[in-house]
Amino acid sequence: TASGGTGSGDGQAVVEDAKKYLGLPYIWGGTDPTKGLDCSGLVQRVYKDLGSDMTRISADQARFGSPVASLADAQPGDILAWDNSSRNNGADHVAIYIGDGKMIEAARPGTNIRISDVYGSPIIRRILPDAGTTGVPGTTGVPGTAATAGTSGTVNGWKAITGTAF
Repeated sequence: TASGGTGSGDGQAVVEDAKKYLGLPYIWGGTDPTKGLDCSGLVQRVYKDLGSDMTRISADQARFGSPVASLADAQPGDILAWDNSSRNNGADHVAIYIGDGKMIEAARPGTNIRISDVYGSPIIRRILPDAGTTGVPGTTGVPGTAATAGTSGTVNGWKAITGTAF
């Protein structure tokens, strides 16, 4: 099961948790909220605070959960991801959608974690159950469990998919 929290399935809880990191400096590779975070460190930290065993790398985070068709369908707490570079395979930037076309992101060195407008056409992933539904606790798709590639499920209300490319 996911460790260290309730995995409440509440997008507003994700947003509120992310807001407590506003103003923290961007540090490449940063995972320590007392020093600074990078984009994937921020996403990992927020979901960990709420009980989800989120992976660390942005390309992997962009495959977590289930796809969302468009920004018009996005809900607070969804992960936004971009593949901005040909240097690496997959998404190289992630942020947390907060609603109304805005996101919380750790953008790049020299900036602080901030609220900004969503730009471009991000990949959107839903980690939480859809609004109005409840998750069915289980173990499929959680790192460290015996999930089968390509299967999906929920743990403490958090969606997870393993072995599925976006």
